[in-house]
Amino acid sequence: MRAAPMNASGRVAASRSAVCAGVRAPLRSQTLHPQRASGASPRAGRSRSTPSAALGAAGAAAAAPAQATGLRGLYPAAAAVHTGTLRVDELHTLYYEVHGNPDGAPALFLHGGPGAGCFANHARFFDPAHYKIVLLDQRGCGRSTPRAALRANATSDLVSDVEALRAHLGVAAWAVVLGGSWGAALALAYAQAHPDAARALVLRGVCHMTPREVAWVYAPPESGGGAAAARPEQYAAFAGALPPRERGNPLLGYYRRLLSGEAATREAAARAWMSWEMAVFAGAQQSGQPPQGQDPQAPPLVERRRPGRAWEARPQLEWPHPPLPPPRGATEAAAAPPPPAAPLCRRRGAALPAEALAGGLEGLLPDCPPDCPPDSPRPWEWGLPGQGANLWDPEVRSLLLQGLGHEGGAPETGSSAQALLTCHFSIHGAFLLDAPLLSPSALAPLRARGVRCVAVQGGADLVTPAAAAFDLADAWPEAEVAVVAGAGHSMYNPHITHELVCATDRLRAAAPAPAPAHA
Repeated sequence: MRAAPMNASGRVAASRSAVCAGVRAPLRSQTLHPQRASGASPRAGRSRSTPSAALGAAGAAAAAPAQATGLRGLYPAAAAVHTGTLRVDELHTLYYEVHGNPDGAPALFLHGGPGAGCFANHARFFDPAHYKIVLLDQRGCGRSTPRAALRANATSDLVSDVEALRAHLGVAAWAVVLGGSWGAALALAYAQAHPDAARALVLRGVCHMTPREVAWVYAPPESGGGAAAARPEQYAAFAGALPPRERGNPLLGYYRRLLSGEAATREAAARAWMSWEMAVFAGAQQSGQPPQGQDPQAPPLVERRRPGRAWEARPQLEWPHPPLPPPRGATEAAAAPPPPAAPLCRRRGAALPAEALAGGLEGLLPDCPPDCPPDSPRPWEWGLPGQGANLWDPEVRSLLLQGLGHEGGAPETGSSAQALLTCHFSIHGAFLLDAPLLSPSALAPLRARGVRCVAVQGGADLVTPAAAAFDLADAWPEAEVAVVAGAGHSMYNPHITHELVCATDRLRAAAPAPAPAHA
């Protein structure tokens, strides 16, 4: 990567920063995530074959063409100035890194997945002369231990971990919290729980982990699976790896195999899971190709909704809409078994929140009432257990209890651990079913305190479709939202990178000026 011109203080020269004022260059194709092209492994001594490693591999190579087109690229690669671990309970120990200026304005990067882990390139979205950049491997992944542990691993636990790390590092408040994909949801959850501890949020690939978003990625097309409609052959392979009875709810089928005591079963399931995720991630739109019909030499269209203003021109959604379920006839509807009653769902813990888990697993899922169907080959249907789906099946209830008590520790590969963690959080709606991130009461503390929010979204993102960014804009009028036409989910798409780096640069003005960096 060609380094940016630096001035005597180590800051990027003002002439380079000027491109954040709105310079737009022609779209160019790129290789996905060549993270290690800089010559330095982001994790010395550690080999990972997960899609996160592959998808985390593009920063350095993507930055060079970005700079050639006048876009902002990543800051130069540099080793961490400090690494450490933090024990947060009797089971979990977290790994973290500090990059940049040890005396700078504190910035936190929250990785996606859940379970993807942090990479050194994540620090490069921040000015290292100004920011003290903290990277964290969330519970159960990366170099945090034990790997793939699900017990005491819910969103509220991860929020508590961020707060514990803030106290451990002596940070008064984070100047910026940058989260991508799942990390965007976690950043919102953290700021809502501790609104005085985060002054600004930068969200990439906006995600709220709603049931609709989970269904988009993993459900069959007739149940809201937009990704399945867009990638039918790959979804057929993903669901087809399961017995017919389980194909209506692949989350449960894969959860059972990823929790298997047989390593070969876990690894085969992880390969199939990651192949599907890569299929959703990949595609022409992900590599920076312009939308169909757009001049490939024309600048990309970036539509913005600036704080307190209307959209400059609200973008059109760029993903295929999944077909609606066909209406059931009266005979079929009469023959279908009734759904579980709402009180039963509530007695079972609904979203299975962390506060319920704190009391232990005993009694969390009581025995099925007498009117429940007996164990039978009845197919699993799409839906989250927290909403009552499939809880008539003793096998499902047993599976949920097994997962909630799983302590990891087995010799897991990075891909099997990530697949299990993603599946675990998806099955439980990220433990947010009772506390949606965009509810007025959840956003009120952030709006009252003037917490800034900049969201950057790919208009052709199939992993976290732009509908979530529009929902954020509607719920949080003060947020700034940018939708980059033709861009997908990758943070290393040159135009997504440009928007993110410009956002962290613009937020420097609101962060305290750092002391001179340590030698």
